[in-house]
Amino acid sequence: MTLDIKQAAQVIRDQVTMEEILSLYGYNTRKGFMCCPFHGEKEPSLKIYREFGGWHCFGCGRGGSVIDFVMEHENCSFPSAVHAIDQALKMRLMDPKEDAEEARTEKRKQESLDNFVEAVNAYLDLLIAQIEREQKT
Repeated sequence: MTLDIKQAAQVIRDQVTMEEILSLYGYNTRKGFMCCPFHGEKEPSLKIYREFGGWHCFGCGRGGSVIDFVMEHENCSFPSAVHAIDQALKMRLMDPKEDAEEARTEKRKQESLDNFVEAVNAYLDLLIAQIEREQKT
């Protein structure tokens, strides 16, 4: 079966449970709650909603679908998360060649964005330094 990214995402949302995703990362829930992996805490505040395959953390406010969880956990884009789930669960929803090309394109976009952010931060540092020098004189 070969689906585009939106179709694959819908199949994943419809068929993949949060328990399946959590087990990929070695997490266990107790009575539908677990400690949130996205912020430090000692008491479980992340609620798993089995009815609709979602989650919500009452501590940090993050939440969403199984895809959103993977995006947060892997710090990756939507397409990358869909590809990761497809591959990890061996669903074979998308053509592996298209997966690889989309992943390369996504990586190039992320690298460009990272470079842009780095350049902006360097420029801001220069401006701040110049303003501080001018204020001293």
